[in-house]
Amino acid sequence: MNYDDPITCLKGIGEKTAALYEKLGIVTIGELMRYYPRSYERFEPPVTIRAAAVMDFAAVRVVICSYPTIKRVRNLSIINTKVRDEEGSELRVTWFQTTYLASVLRPGGWYVLRGKLSGNGKSRTLDQPQVYALDAYEQLQKSLQPVYALTAKITSKSISRFFSDIFFESFNPSITEGHDSRKGAFTV
Repeated sequence: MNYDDPITCLKGIGEKTAALYEKLGIVTIGELMRYYPRSYERFEPPVTIRAAAVMDFAAVRVVICSYPTIKRVRNLSIINTKVRDEEGSELRVTWFQTTYLASVLRPGGWYVLRGKLSGNGKSRTLDQPQVYALDAYEQLQKSLQPVYALTAKITSKSISRFFSDIFFESFNPSITEGHDSRKGAFTV
């Protein structure tokens, strides 16, 4: 693999995805390698719902209390559920257009939810949070995650994954033995 090769030589990048990367000015492997993050994100330890009540953005370790419900309003799907932390504090959680979560999240399951809180007092909700398994979030706390300037349908996670694939393919296989490029993170 050379820096002048098109990004379509990477597994997972076809013509449609290449067109999206072209909007970011990325056409070759070299341009992808030189596409630097605009910042890095640190994953802080989860807090209790009570502590999250005074924050605008937080990660909370919670158990799902009820099966998620799906409400459809015109073309919008709204998923709601209630969660509780180990102190017994409860919080309403809302997702939009992510109906698959209704079949994934089960009462009694523990997760870390990370997102923006809205409302005030007892009517606070966690809107559109990211959902992490406990062990996956613990691993993220040990790393800094790159945040890239993006365009529609391209995520920082996908850029990191492709960057990682290129980076680790360029080195001796013995150095990268056991590396899972799908995680796209460099641990500290």
